[in-house]
Amino acid sequence: MADATDQQLVDRVLAGDKNAFNFLVMRYQHRVAALIGRFV
Repeated sequence: MADATDQQLVDRVLAGDKNAFNFLVMRYQHRVAALIGRFV
């Protein structure tokens, strides 16, 4: 799943794949946290 594009993962999420959602969260959690940290 690591080589899947974001679009492929989103398509899988929309099809009900919870693992794909978890993978997307893990892929971007540090970037989102850093962005939020700039505003807090």
